[in-house]
Amino acid sequence: MGVEIRSRAPKQQYQHLTQEVIHRYTRLEESLQGIADATGMCRATVRNILEREGVPRRRCGRRPM
Repeated sequence: MGVEIRSRAPKQQYQHLTQEVIHRYTRLEESLQGIADATGMCRATVRNILEREGVPRRRCGRRPM
């Protein structure tokens, strides 16, 4: 078995993480750093996923009211 090297991982590989991030943000109301810590991703990645899924930037990184 050879190892396939790709410049970027396919989005499907992160689909479950995307769902987890959205679930954590909406259900558990965690801060951006909390989501990043829980998922093992950096804050910028989490913010980009939230933006791609339609969460406004102004809500990213703050605890929802």
